[in-house]
Amino acid sequence: MKPNTKYMKTRLLSCSIIVLLAILSSCKKDNTEYKEIQLSVKQQEIVQSGNEFSLGIFREFSSAESNFMISPLSVDYALAMTANGAKNNTLDEMLTVLDFANYGMSEFNSYFNYIMNELVDLDSQVELSIANSVWYRNDFTVLQSFLDVNQDYYNAYIKSLDFNEAGAVDEINNWVSDNTNDKITEILDEIPSDAVMYLINAIYFYGSWQYEFDKSNTQNQDFYLSDGNTVEVEMMEMEAGLKYYNDPNFTVVELPYGQGNFVMDVILPSSESDVAGVIKQLNSDIWNTIIQGLYEQNVVVEMPKFRFEFEQDLIPALKNMGMIDLFTGAADLSDINGSGGLSVSKVKHKTYIDVNEDGTEAAAVTAVEVNYTSAEPSSIYFILESPFVFIIREKSTGVILFEGAVQNPNINL
Repeated sequence: MKPNTKYMKTRLLSCSIIVLLAILSSCKKDNTEYKEIQLSVKQQEIVQSGNEFSLGIFREFSSAESNFMISPLSVDYALAMTANGAKNNTLDEMLTVLDFANYGMSEFNSYFNYIMNELVDLDSQVELSIANSVWYRNDFTVLQSFLDVNQDYYNAYIKSLDFNEAGAVDEINNWVSDNTNDKITEILDEIPSDAVMYLINAIYFYGSWQYEFDKSNTQNQDFYLSDGNTVEVEMMEMEAGLKYYNDPNFTVVELPYGQGNFVMDVILPSSESDVAGVIKQLNSDIWNTIIQGLYEQNVVVEMPKFRFEFEQDLIPALKNMGMIDLFTGAADLSDINGSGGLSVSKVKHKTYIDVNEDGTEAAAVTAVEVNYTSAEPSSIYFILESPFVFIIREKSTGVILFEGAVQNPNINL
């Protein structure tokens, strides 16, 4: 019997249309491989302690009038490596500010080692790298025990350099650039004559949205600045079933990346509040209330594209939080060299973020400079058309990777 080719072509076309519609009907990427990081009870307690520091240092920047972003995880790693050289009151202050005072150094180091190894391989659709390094002056004596603990627990790259050579700055900066996908290309512009060591952490993150923003929906729109003026921004739009939380002072929407382990929590202040007020409120208890209170809701998200860089010396913030001795002549860093006479002169922090229709690319570097001691129901509309806060975290542990605020999306774009 001769086949009915007209019928077959019609059927094939119908099947093709059904398949195409099925594909187009969902902009959600496959998240079937979502997995959780398993934490012991003690590790869960440590995460909560770590987040108290993360939100605490965030509050130190609440009065910033421009865009800013910090990576508390990067700061954690750089200071954790440094803490392995600290003793007595210097160490006590460091652990207290980092909120690890209730844990021994073995637990402290083991936790950072475990989290680092688990985070980087968690989501095949998210690129995350955490790199550490220790650079020291070639005529400066360093205890092998200090180098060993940082290599064993923090997988630190260790290098002795002639700090007097111009190429030393380039070599350190090249390491930073390589470990941030060239997003942060310089952390040092010079090496002071009394600098003997740099302990550096670099974090790179790239995550594509689980629910995509259609580029054809992006259009120019007004963004209202805190001073009452407006700027024109490129506003993206997307609608999906998202986790949502509402409070009299702010509204929160959770935007997942990849398989869903990593998310950006976008916090929009109410008309009665502002970015500074929201950040000042955030502590671990309120943050836990928000995370536990998130519920599924169909949400239309309108969000501006933004890209900016931020740079800051964190010593003033850390001093305000109670870390004092480390930056003075009272510092006891004798577990670095066996004799002391050292202090920290800089905790330089640089970050980069780019948020667009495809996803988020972010990077952070923290460099600790050690010197010889010297003196001192229907769709809800979530429209980000005014300054807002954002936090990027890993869901199963709650570990915060980045946190920041957007005052003007056009700055550095």
